[in-house]
Amino acid sequence: MPHVLEKDTKNKILEGAESIFMKLGVKSTTMDDVSRELGISKKTLYQYFSDKSDLVKQTVDRTFNCEEAYFSNLHSEKKNPIDEVLCIVKRVNQTMRNVNPMTINDLKKYYHESWKRFDEHKRNFIAKMVKANLDNGVQEGYYRNDINTEIICRLYVEMIGLMVNNELFPDHEYSFHDLYHEFITYHLRGVCTPKGIKYLENKITSL
Repeated sequence: MPHVLEKDTKNKILEGAESIFMKLGVKSTTMDDVSRELGISKKTLYQYFSDKSDLVKQTVDRTFNCEEAYFSNLHSEKKNPIDEVLCIVKRVNQTMRNVNPMTINDLKKYYHESWKRFDEHKRNFIAKMVKANLDNGVQEGYYRNDINTEIICRLYVEMIGLMVNNELFPDHEYSFHDLYHEFITYHLRGVCTPKGIKYLENKITSL
């Protein structure tokens, strides 16, 4: 039982830290801020995490593990491939709505190990999910059968990296929601058959 309680406490800290980092950014948030915001002592905080970098790393790991579990479950439901994409869009928009743009920039600039986890998430998990979605879409007639799914998949993954490139898309000029909307619309219209376009037109308000 103590082990279960300890694990539960750690998960609650990670969940709370994720919310704090998303709201305030990572670099400007101190361990004092985390302990104060979560109403726990620094002694308790350091019982589970050796330092701030460790807290950031474990928070990022938990975040992507949760997202990957959600998307895996979504894929297992065998939805229409376009509906699957739209469900992902809804989830990503909900997640990113309250994220301080500095959070992503901070990870990229100051927390290289945690940024690597984001890169791995893109190139491994997201690439696998996109490839499966494309293959299913082609098989079901919603996506064109003349597309090279491997190339489209790699382009998709690289586009995600471009959307969080603050030099290319400064956050004071472009919102993530607008970037993601244009990207997904561009992607779907590019791969859809007339059947897929017709279905998408009836669903486009979901974006």
